[in-house]
Amino acid sequence: MSSPDQRVAPQGAAPLIDAIDCISDGIAVFDANGTLVACNRAYRDLNVPIGDLIAPGVSFEVLARAALARGEGFFPSLSAETDIGERLARHRLADGLPSVEPRADKWLMSTMRRTPDGGTVLVETDITELKRAEIARYEFLAKVSHELRTPLTPIHGALALLASGNAGRLSGKLEELVSLASRNCTRLMSIVNDLLDFTRISAGRFSLNKANVSLGPLLEQVVAARRVAPGAPVIDFNISSHAKRIELEIDPLRIQQVLDNLLANAIKFTPEGRRIDVNVDRHERALRISVVDRGPGIPKKFRARVFDMFAQASCSPRTESSGLGLSICKSIVEAHGGRIGFTSTEGEGTTFFFDLPLPARDRVTYAPSRRAPQKRRAAAAILQRV
Repeated sequence: MSSPDQRVAPQGAAPLIDAIDCISDGIAVFDANGTLVACNRAYRDLNVPIGDLIAPGVSFEVLARAALARGEGFFPSLSAETDIGERLARHRLADGLPSVEPRADKWLMSTMRRTPDGGTVLVETDITELKRAEIARYEFLAKVSHELRTPLTPIHGALALLASGNAGRLSGKLEELVSLASRNCTRLMSIVNDLLDFTRISAGRFSLNKANVSLGPLLEQVVAARRVAPGAPVIDFNISSHAKRIELEIDPLRIQQVLDNLLANAIKFTPEGRRIDVNVDRHERALRISVVDRGPGIPKKFRARVFDMFAQASCSPRTESSGLGLSICKSIVEAHGGRIGFTSTEGEGTTFFFDLPLPARDRVTYAPSRRAPQKRRAAAAILQRV
């Protein structure tokens, strides 16, 4: 067994190891078969629980499994085999994209790159202090957002009561001012709620409360709320008729939030008198829910940033928002194991869709209408344009 400070290196490579030993990042080199060839001291320091196994000839899989067995799981939210599978897949891919992982009491950013001979270079950087500072910032923002929402709730209620006339009739000018204040209070509450969700997601404190839910009523509730919302434009909504025959295991409140965000986004960019479609269909092994508008489409220069935080495309008079909605939607859908995307044609409209994994056959009811083949072909055409 080697001592903790012993360097691992093939014969003749000592000068190179002397150089990389001065680097604070952990560096390990694996050959094309996934076998460890060399590593520096920092790699050992970042992987103390498996230090006795780090030696030339040990495989990456052995190290990963030993780390998991000793409480150093790379993906704590996953099962053991899924955790290992994810880690081995990243090692095989070695695409150079950084991954931030909690590792016991540390946070590491790891990157894997392919070498010319088919091997892999793994670089691990301890970003614990940066991550703690980031979490502290998010916690501060969450606290501020919560403190803002506390007084906003009764203010919003009082304004709604005044605007309804139940507290007495208002003069024309006063009614106009109360209506203006009520609309802006509603907007401010929406922004604060988005900030709270953003901070929970960013700080890793986001969770789902799943239940077996009938999709049809859920869609109808969200659409109905949008139809009667104050100041809602005159827009027709069409929901797939066979949506009511589908059941999924989801967090209903969170999926309602995704649908409401996508509908709100579609409403912003749809001229009055036009139609918004809410379509439901199978797509491969998932259920695809799409929101189709007839707006101006998304400018090509903005499409790469659609799901970025605080990103907004200013091509509609109704674009007041926090710019966090689509980013939050992406996090919610991915937490369900799904994916979200869009297709858009400038001057014709945009389709936002998200896919949710279908449960086992005995837990899903799906009876598509006679038009389903055409819908599937349309969905396939949409996917090809993504």
